[in-house]
Amino acid sequence: MTQDRDAAGYTRGQIRGLKIAIAMMTALIFIGLVVIMLTIAYRSTHDKRRVAAEPEYGTPPNIRTLYPGATAFAEAKLPPRGHVVSITPWGEKLLLLVEDVSGSTVLVLDPKANTVALLARLQAER
Repeated sequence: MTQDRDAAGYTRGQIRGLKIAIAMMTALIFIGLVVIMLTIAYRSTHDKRRVAAEPEYGTPPNIRTLYPGATAFAEAKLPPRGHVVSITPWGEKLLLLVEDVSGSTVLVLDPKANTVALLARLQAER
């Protein structure tokens, strides 16, 4: 019993099986893309990390309400229009680089002692 083969040497059953496999894999790719798009849409509208009552821009959150179990905090006020540029570990302490309109300040934050100390003040020459 001889089977009809095409020019490449495949039988009709083999070609039919390949067509079915290709159709199934194509369907799985489309289903996967739909699942990815639906997941992105769901996560963009249902963000679990979003705080229920977000403070308006410019109003800093009260750290004691964010971390009620903490016992002590080191607090330091930034100069007007000042912002933290970087935080770098320095042994068991942290170095904070703060910039404002008059220059830069390097602060040392010691989490164990709950202190913030001035290390250096860098001002532009006028």
